[in-house]
Amino acid sequence: MFARKISWQVLFIGLAGFTLGLVFRFPGVSMPKEDIVVMRNAYADAEYLAEVRGVKIREIGFGIRARTLIFKDKSFVMVLPLNSTFLMAWHLYNRIMDFGGLHNREDDFAVDIFSRFCGKSGPQLVLDVGTNIGYYSLLAAVFGCRVMAFDGNLEALAYMKISLAMNGFSDRVKIVEALVSNVTDVQFDGFYANLKNNTSSQTSPAYVTTRSVQLDDLVHQQALYAKIDVEAWEPAVFASAKKMFRERPPLYLFFEMTYWQDTWRYGYIEIFTMLKDAGYTCDSSILQRVITMPTTKNDFDAMLKSYDFICDRTRLPFCQDEFICILPSAIYNPLSNKSQV
Repeated sequence: MFARKISWQVLFIGLAGFTLGLVFRFPGVSMPKEDIVVMRNAYADAEYLAEVRGVKIREIGFGIRARTLIFKDKSFVMVLPLNSTFLMAWHLYNRIMDFGGLHNREDDFAVDIFSRFCGKSGPQLVLDVGTNIGYYSLLAAVFGCRVMAFDGNLEALAYMKISLAMNGFSDRVKIVEALVSNVTDVQFDGFYANLKNNTSSQTSPAYVTTRSVQLDDLVHQQALYAKIDVEAWEPAVFASAKKMFRERPPLYLFFEMTYWQDTWRYGYIEIFTMLKDAGYTCDSSILQRVITMPTTKNDFDAMLKSYDFICDRTRLPFCQDEFICILPSAIYNPLSNKSQV
């Protein structure tokens, strides 16, 4: 994997080009005139959301930076926020900018699957739940898959729309501006979603939406790949997809488990039960092994206790693990040679 930065000069000239109606080309990316229109609209959305905060997106310190990312023989330009934005996960944006990628394990798995199957035969749909600024959606799109991307952070999605327009991917990626959830009374700060507390005066900020959708209502075909990473809101996402996982589960699945140390997340038991019933094999990033699905409280507690070597309950408020899961019907299974514990 290689990556290169786009110079500030090119980027600023490109932004000026929106007003002048000019067409610019970025490294490895050609942009037809119709995509320029899409890009202007995406930029206008981003500027509107910046003004919600009382700033202009053109102002130094708020605007955008960009980097060309290269995976195998594919490349795309990704737009990233500058460090004065209030978007969370700032360390992830810096990692993309500095190193040209996010997480080696997740990236390698996604690239392996997308390069083998996207644009070829079989399921072509990728579900990106918790897309943020669209890193994995762009990665799936560059290999030729179609994507449904979900997020309630409108500011993050504004950056994603610019990236899609820059690369001519707007027709490959359908953005759903909503939280994925089986409940509707939700509070969202742009990163964490929680059930709304009627006794709290705290409200969701103006740059997010708390509209919720269910995967069972929107996904009517088998997906090649699903990525679900929503900072402890995963149980609500899976609960919105019971029919999907029962009748047409994705061939490949990546999801994150985030549990708070003082409130054990037994909601994840239902997730593992759904995955076991569907026949998935799941591999843990922390434990580095294929797991036996914990479908009871005792089993789940035992699994969480096995994280004690890395998750110090006296210092860390929460712990996370990431799972790669594969259906037995998948024709390619890199987990087939791993033993189960």
